[in-house]
Amino acid sequence: MVLGLALLAAGRIDEALPELDRGSRIRDGDAEAQVITALVCAAEGYEDGAWEMLERGRLAAEGTDALTVNEAEDRMNESPEAALELLRTTLVPSALRERLAARP
Repeated sequence: MVLGLALLAAGRIDEALPELDRGSRIRDGDAEAQVITALVCAAEGYEDGAWEMLERGRLAAEGTDALTVNEAEDRMNESPEAALELLRTTLVPSALRERLAARP
């Protein structure tokens, strides 16, 4: 997941997607990972994958994660650019920082 987030932060979306997809499937209960992957899929035009990951995120969501799922759904319905904006401005910077800080 961390490699995918780092690639995404560097603007290498096409390289980030397989890493994020793999990480999201391994960390099935990680709502944030599911939502980030959903937004990347949406931004890249993979609608089926985007909606699958969003629903997986919805199933794993608790508390504030549910708000993030709803915001992601709104952005995905709006446009690929809106999905990418949410990733770049909000989700990726905080997720990458938190996951790097948690690593041994």
